[in-house]
Amino acid sequence: LFINSDLILSKKIVENIFTNKKKNFFFARKPKNNYKSRKIKALSKNGKIIKIDLIKSNYNLDVVGPFKLENSSIMFLKQYIKKINKELIAKMTCYVFLGNLTKKTKFEFEYINDNDWNEVNTLTEYKAIQKKLTFNKLSK
Repeated sequence: LFINSDLILSKKIVENIFTNKKKNFFFARKPKNNYKSRKIKALSKNGKIIKIDLIKSNYNLDVVGPFKLENSSIMFLKQYIKKINKELIAKMTCYVFLGNLTKKTKFEFEYINDNDWNEVNTLTEYKAIQKKLTFNKLSK
């Protein structure tokens, strides 16, 4: 399971991650131009993920994450790390790195609603999330 530390997910989404049987999947949403705009995009054709990257055009999904991978995909990534230029990999976001799996495996995705996730990158965002959520709500 690959989850960014700045991503806060609803209980429903966390339960979905652990109960679904999909081996290689991530959460995505239809692109929106709102405050939750995503830099990492995906292109899906006929239900198949073709590309995950910093795509400027010709995409139809925003990648939210997290990613859940099967062992064979992790092994592929370990081999990929050995072959790739270290300076290049140091500049990649983790989701772009994981997007290299589109060459090897079939990704599945599920749509996630904006109410089911928050990203906290700044103190202002943290304070806004604190007002919205409490640990009590998260534990229910």
